[in-house]
Amino acid sequence: MAKLIISEISGINGEYDADVSYFTNRELHEIKKSTGLRAGEFGEAFDEGDNDILVAFAVVMLKRAGVQGAETAIWDAKSGNISFDFTEDEAAAEAALPLDRPQSSESPTAEETSADSNNSGDSSPTSSDPPESDPNPTGEPT
Repeated sequence: MAKLIISEISGINGEYDADVSYFTNRELHEIKKSTGLRAGEFGEAFDEGDNDILVAFAVVMLKRAGVQGAETAIWDAKSGNISFDFTEDEAAAEAALPLDRPQSSESPTAEETSADSNNSGDSSPTSSDPPESDPNPTGEPT
């Protein structure tokens, strides 16, 4: 799990669990109110070094940890006193990737692939001419 690391902020220094795999509706709303960002924009904001998302996430994680009233201290803290360590999350994500999938040594031939794709019913005519229409069953011209 990721860690929130706080230094030089009296009363809340330390490391806190930072499970960013989910957010409640209220947490997403609070983050949007303080940053203007929607949930789909969080990753890019972190990548671009947006300080507001860093502070908003810290406030959420501290509330989850039961630390009340820390929002003002977080916002008033010197830049750089709040950081996140995502190395455990990254390692877990890499471990979950299916890198060692067994590969078949033989690829299907073009004929096998073609035969498989034609098993779903009648094939379409290859001509670009429209099909001839059936005669009117009443015998009268249409």
